Amino acid sequence: QVRTSDWGGWIEIANTDGTALFQGKIVATSREYAGALLFGVLVEKNAPEALVAAIKAGPHANLGEGLVLARGLTDPGKQLIMTQLEDIDLIDRLHEVMDQGVKPDTCLVLNSTALQHLDTEEGVAQFEQMWEKAVVAAGS
Repeated sequence: QVRTSDWGGWIEIANTDGTALFQGKIVATSREYAGALLFGVLVEKNAPEALVAAIKAGPHANLGEGLVLARGLTDPGKQLIMTQLEDIDLIDRLHEVMDQGVKPDTCLVLNSTALQHLDTEEGVAQFEQMWEKAVVAAGS
């Protein structure tokens, strides 16, 4: 069994055909929810077009061409293909953004077979509550 801590928490979540959907860092795990909280980027070209369009219709930020800054939550009940993120340039750019305290507006629940964009007030509020609780606890 591979432990993500061996990778410094830097991960890539791939879809079932092995292409990267999300690249970033596990920033916390939640005891209340079996998933991991993530900070990173959604790889637009490998995500469903309708999802990308919905994200771009609202407030969002990019980290270069084709990379949408996002916070995420893994969906543990589904297939999750996770590998070590080895793109040092991307890791450095994400470190920079994280050090600036940026909190991306785009929030996702994801696994290797499905991506859900949290775009309702209630969904975002629940995500924010879980994020604050888990990330603050992890940082203390």
